[in-house]
Amino acid sequence: MLAYNHAPYIRQAIDSVLRQHVEFSVEIWIGDDASTDGTGDIIRDYAKRYPQTIFPVVRETNLGATKNLYDLIEQAQGNYFAYLECDDYWCDDFKLQKQIDFLEEHPEHIACTHKIAIIDQKGELCKEEIPWISQKEEYSIEDFKGVILPGHFGSIVHRNIFLSYKEKYKGLITLHPFISDRSLCLLLASCGSIHQIQEIMGCYRMPTTDRNSATTILYEKNTQKILDDYFFTKELEKYAIEHLKCGADFKPHKKELLYNAICTALRHPSWCNLKIALQMLRFEHSAEFIKDLFVRLFRKITEKF
Repeated sequence: MLAYNHAPYIRQAIDSVLRQHVEFSVEIWIGDDASTDGTGDIIRDYAKRYPQTIFPVVRETNLGATKNLYDLIEQAQGNYFAYLECDDYWCDDFKLQKQIDFLEEHPEHIACTHKIAIIDQKGELCKEEIPWISQKEEYSIEDFKGVILPGHFGSIVHRNIFLSYKEKYKGLITLHPFISDRSLCLLLASCGSIHQIQEIMGCYRMPTTDRNSATTILYEKNTQKILDDYFFTKELEKYAIEHLKCGADFKPHKKELLYNAICTALRHPSWCNLKIALQMLRFEHSAEFIKDLFVRLFRKITEKF
């Protein structure tokens, strides 16, 4: 469980794990990344009440979400891993048992996910689907496309592949200081199939109640985030080719990022935005890539007339 300034929500998150009805033992490792709102005190209180189950890691200095996660991975020794950020929660008390049962019965699958409900900061249900989450029941490496995940981070249960290959995979999991779910899902998909149970068993709390404004901030106004995402995608692609030896296709996401960068330069003209678009174009200069990109731009422009 990953925590950072989640005091208003963390009790609901921890309680949702403690309520799980399972036929196996569970360890709950909670990494608090130097919260300043009392989150660490809440975690310590739970650890005192459940000393055989909850293992608190309350940090004095902020590591960033990815290193926080990997440190917990290094300490946990279970046969299976599940994840939950502490502003989200599980809404099915049999979630873990259902997923472990599936993986025990299907050794060809490396992981199992499920559908989630999307809620706002008040806990009220939102109806939007998350565009980067696949709705497919069976997911493989070909579905990754640079950004499409087999399930939300809080829905993943997977076999503990780190017991034998921890050092090999450490470089992948820690590629980005804040984004770990894409690295993890790429890694899992390179190891085997991932099944999605068609039941809602968890709730994801959106960072904002206005999803369109969040998208605008990410893709239309903050080109530095677009550039950061682009170079992160390039690093994932390099790792997939050189270390995982898998055929994941990263072109769709790179093309989407470049398209957004060019649109930003056109909508908000500035030397900085233009430089970022040109910098990305310098890396993605194949004739087919550029042709597809500008056909899409032309169609978008002609829609306005």
